[in-house]
Amino acid sequence: MVLHRGLTGPNNDIRHQQIISFITYRLSVKFQGNKSVLILPEYHDNGKIPDVSILDTRNHSCQLLVEICNSNKVKDDTNKVKEMMKETEMEFSYVVDKEKNIIYKVFNSDKENEVVKTLLGIRLQQFLNEI
Repeated sequence: MVLHRGLTGPNNDIRHQQIISFITYRLSVKFQGNKSVLILPEYHDNGKIPDVSILDTRNHSCQLLVEICNSNKVKDDTNKVKEMMKETEMEFSYVVDKEKNIIYKVFNSDKENEVVKTLLGIRLQQFLNEI
């Protein structure tokens, strides 16, 4: 069994998968009972695969993206998320630097990225510091 590799590529290590699992679980609990919200890890849409997607089941549109990366990929992944958001009406999404435990709120506009401690009310910063 190879523990340093993830499900979808050579750079997705165990920490990466733990963060995806935590976000997916906590968002699923948060939106439990809301049948118009679907939380999906690594959902394939038009050849692009964000780590976590929140979908509106009424019109099958993506409402939010979460991308998790190493520190040296924050800029690339921020650009990737911004590009994916351009195709939608999303106001913002998130990029998580799993090495420095920084959560960036990325806007679908010229607004500067913000460093935040929570992701839709989920205490992600606390979880990152504990694993």
